[in-house]
Amino acid sequence: MVSALFSEQILSSRQPEDDEVIDGIIYPSVGNDYQTDNLAILPECLDKNFKLTGVAEFVIEESFYNKPFQQGDPGAIQVAKVKNVRGAKSISSDGIISW
Repeated sequence: MVSALFSEQILSSRQPEDDEVIDGIIYPSVGNDYQTDNLAILPECLDKNFKLTGVAEFVIEESFYNKPFQQGDPGAIQVAKVKNVRGAKSISSDGIISW
């Protein structure tokens, strides 16, 4: 929780006249024993530089924070047991998600 608040504070405190532009930050995941990273990116940076290609919705049944992290499929959820996973059928060019 502290790291999320910290990243929000950093990103929300930037000013347009600042010499350095910060669009996002990467910080270690405390909940995953520093084995992976968290990424916080400003929405306007995402809108300008990225394209949404997939969406998944799920419910976390159990977290596995006490288990060692194993490198694997980057798209797989490894730190929790999840259910009710559904994927978007399509995403329109203006970002409308069809389930």
